[in-house]
Amino acid sequence: MEREILFRGKRVDNGEWVDGFLLKTYRSTLITKTFSDDGLRVSMLEGYDVDTETISQYTGLKDSTGKRIFEGDILEFEDLGEEGYEYKEGFDFINTASVVFVKGRFELKNFWSNNSGVMEEMGNDHDEFMGVFSGSKIIGNIHDNDLKSNA
Repeated sequence: MEREILFRGKRVDNGEWVDGFLLKTYRSTLITKTFSDDGLRVSMLEGYDVDTETISQYTGLKDSTGKRIFEGDILEFEDLGEEGYEYKEGFDFINTASVVFVKGRFELKNFWSNNSGVMEEMGNDHDEFMGVFSGSKIIGNIHDNDLKSNA
């Protein structure tokens, strides 16, 4: 399976989010779009100068609504609490965390509640942990929701 490599960033001129390919020049950092005609790729590119602080990579995963998940997104997901508590009725709760890239893989950080079974899965069973992404919902990102200091 081929992974789609995309980046996103906030445009310098108007603050709008754009996604596409990352292109760095000696003067600026651009997110570019490749235009196609009848499904054929052509060499015409449109580039947008973006704030380098906002650049993030696509994880290759989508949330429960089908939206692409990027680094810096804040996800909302069902959590079970730490091991030993997941069988207690009514212990399920909604947790949130931000997506980060650490040691060669995507993870979650800045959990709303550290009493998290997802944190345990992230460390013990990465394959099972990846299922959290597809069951989650994007509710914001660290740049628009003032969480830069916690990222």
